[in-house]
Amino acid sequence: MKKPNVILLLADDLGYGDLSCYGGVGVSTPHIDALLEHGIQFADGYSTSAVCTPARYSILTGEYPFRNPNTRILPGNAPCIIAKEKGTLPKIFQKAGYRTAAIGKWHLGLGNNDIDWNREISHTPNDVGFDYSYIFPATNDRVPCVYLKNRLVENLDPNDPIEVSYAAECPFDDIPTSVRNPDMAMTTASSTAWAGSASCGAAPRLSGRTRIFRSSSCPKPKSSSLKTKSSLSSCTMPFISPMCPGYPIPNL
Repeated sequence: MKKPNVILLLADDLGYGDLSCYGGVGVSTPHIDALLEHGIQFADGYSTSAVCTPARYSILTGEYPFRNPNTRILPGNAPCIIAKEKGTLPKIFQKAGYRTAAIGKWHLGLGNNDIDWNREISHTPNDVGFDYSYIFPATNDRVPCVYLKNRLVENLDPNDPIEVSYAAECPFDDIPTSVRNPDMAMTTASSTAWAGSASCGAAPRLSGRTRIFRSSSCPKPKSSSLKTKSSLSSCTMPFISPMCPGYPIPNL
């Protein structure tokens, strides 16, 4: 018997009533609705956590997130919280003869506290059961805003190196941060517009490099920075980025 293809779709911030097939009217989802027409519709569902990293950890490992003390909403430069020797769902599929791939948001950490974004990165999805990976390392409000293909940043320019810091203060006085501008911590039209322009790659340039900083509306109180080529600073896929309102939302 031929093995069926298995696709697991994991979406952040997707509510019960957001899909057309569950009564949603704000966004049309005809392709997901088509899956339902040839499958089973569930009316009850549970998660081990209400936030991204812990829930993803549980789905891939089958373990409650509280059993791993490092399982929390991770910063963009966090080490991978899934040990290489850990049993995972994709490893089970590999043993069954499947080729496995992880595509999209990862947010489970990379490397081992020693990430150099300009070199090959160890401890990626490829080390925990995936044969191929094309991922966004963290979230659309956490640097680095790059895509990682297996172990290397996509379109990396060795002459324009990437530097990421979640501890250093923003060196540019003309860019607001939550530390220098706590009054902007509340999301307003102006701060949202600033976040959108920076996240979409329209950050100021200095010495041939684009430097992107955490939006003042982001939850972590410390500022962080990314210095990278402007072509690498398009931070998210359009349909998951509220910071890039100019992009159309496709029919899913």
